[in-house]
Amino acid sequence: MAGSPTDNNAGYYFKGAWDVLGPYFKSGVLQSKSGKVPASADDWQSIGIDNWDRQKAQNEMENRINSFYNDGTKLDAVLAQNDAEATGTYNTVEAAGWDYYPIITGQDAEKANVQAIVQGKQSMTVYKDTRELAKATAEMIKALVDGKEPKAPDTFNNGVKDVPSQLLTPVTVDKDNLKEVLVDGGYISAADAGL
Repeated sequence: MAGSPTDNNAGYYFKGAWDVLGPYFKSGVLQSKSGKVPASADDWQSIGIDNWDRQKAQNEMENRINSFYNDGTKLDAVLAQNDAEATGTYNTVEAAGWDYYPIITGQDAEKANVQAIVQGKQSMTVYKDTRELAKATAEMIKALVDGKEPKAPDTFNNGVKDVPSQLLTPVTVDKDNLKEVLVDGGYISAADAGL
């Protein structure tokens, strides 16, 4: 599943994932029984979930599981672009009564999804520390207010031109590093993480 067709960021996310996954679909190593695979990275909206909505993602997964995986065929993995889509996915897997969870991705490190990772329902989430984003933004604003050039060591092409940027590195969080990154890092308490 891709993110919301109305969110420009969803396209960038999908194109990054498709750079890696696309060749495997093209070669046949990866397959989608539903046939819901975009013709190219530019066609990502065809598998988008409006407004990143959990219930819409859950409805989509219910349709796919009931139509293509109720014959015992194993579903190995689901690319869910955010934690709401991941929740809809693992809810559907639970409702189907499967004795396993496929690999399910996510993004945003929402509390319920951190707990789902601890419980083995979700495989990972992408964490972008909003405190670091806020700090970088404040430093850029201060530089502008002080009449200085903001720190922008990176560039980001917005489809029209290269824009000076400061890109922060997101962190993949799974069972192995969840405590270290999220709990020890002060983002979430151990109790809220389900530890």
